[in-house]
Amino acid sequence: MDKDFSGFRNEQGNVMSSLMDKQDQLIMENTDLKLRLTECEKVSANNQELKEDIQEIKKQ
Repeated sequence: MDKDFSGFRNEQGNVMSSLMDKQDQLIMENTDLKLRLTECEKVSANNQELKEDIQEIKKQ
């Protein structure tokens, strides 16, 4: 009852390699999105300050 599972092991290795590649890709994309979010938050804070300055100018 010896069966050859070498093909299965090879296929399993390919699947794991593919999953690890996908994980690496998603980690890189997530990192890029976090950086973009940080930039957007900075722009949003600047916009809020400008709105406050405009409101102050309108009061004067």
